[in-house]
Amino acid sequence: MKRRFGRLVSALVFPLLTPCLLVAQTSVEGRWQGSINTPHGALGSGTWRLERAARPDGGWERLTGGTKVSTVESHEAPSLFDEVGGRFYFTRASADFASSRVLVLAREGEDPSPALFSTGPYDAGLTRDPVGDLYIFTSKRPTGDPAHPDAWNLWAVTDDGAGAVPLPSPVNSPASECCAAFAPDGSFLFSTDRDGSWDIYRARPAGAGAWTVTKLEGSLNSDGHEWPSQVARQGGMLLFNSMRPGGFGGDDLFAACRQGSEDRWEAVRLPATVNTEGFEDSGMLTPDGRTYFWSGRRLDLQGTADILSLGADEVGFPDCDPVAG
Repeated sequence: MKRRFGRLVSALVFPLLTPCLLVAQTSVEGRWQGSINTPHGALGSGTWRLERAARPDGGWERLTGGTKVSTVESHEAPSLFDEVGGRFYFTRASADFASSRVLVLAREGEDPSPALFSTGPYDAGLTRDPVGDLYIFTSKRPTGDPAHPDAWNLWAVTDDGAGAVPLPSPVNSPASECCAAFAPDGSFLFSTDRDGSWDIYRARPAGAGAWTVTKLEGSLNSDGHEWPSQVARQGGMLLFNSMRPGGFGGDDLFAACRQGSEDRWEAVRLPATVNTEGFEDSGMLTPDGRTYFWSGRRLDLQGTADILSLGADEVGFPDCDPVAG
């Protein structure tokens, strides 16, 4: 399997990032040093600041100083801006991708720490159900289920971080699954190679812990592999990455607009403002929609992937209409 964090990494992006309510005066701010800020910013040691507006319950915090996010020795990708929990999750993988953990920033001035659920040898990405307390992440931990023998599966956990369980069929399968991204209606998108290439599917809750699964239509899926990271703009835009031909090189970042109420999507490759000849994935917008974050393994910087950002109005997104779902 290629290098992946998910929406999850999910994704994230991940991701991945679950869709969040817009909060007035919310802002995200990055401060960078040296040539790494040209043309994109990377979150560096002691330079990351996330400033969030006060919620009615006083739950917003300001993350600043002393937080080590992007590193030279590891790969990092954004996973989730969790408005409900007031936390920023990201994924960190070893340089050889042999191991991976989901980390969380939850307090001002603190270094990131492993998320409570991230106890496996390879966990990546995170997405949160906007209408419940369910989180989904990608993991290579054994499922103990002969129906899901592949190393890559989607796991669910509640917000207390305890009792992670693999999702049942038909979400997980004898093939591989990763990179979940929740939609506003409580369904989620994910990637699986059950049809040969990695394609994006939607899982809808069917009651009593069951799910129904359908493959997305339109120009979204291709033979070049696709991985979702975030459902944005009230369900009307999907952020994902793909290795389909005709791009800048490696993985490229894409956005797709949903066509009406059907699960048909028209995809657009994002421009050179974010895509390079290197590898880009795990793209996601901040809760206020003003800043776009992604993971970039840029050939002109260093050998590992960093969390990069750019103002959303500078990226070149398509104009997607909101859709309820």
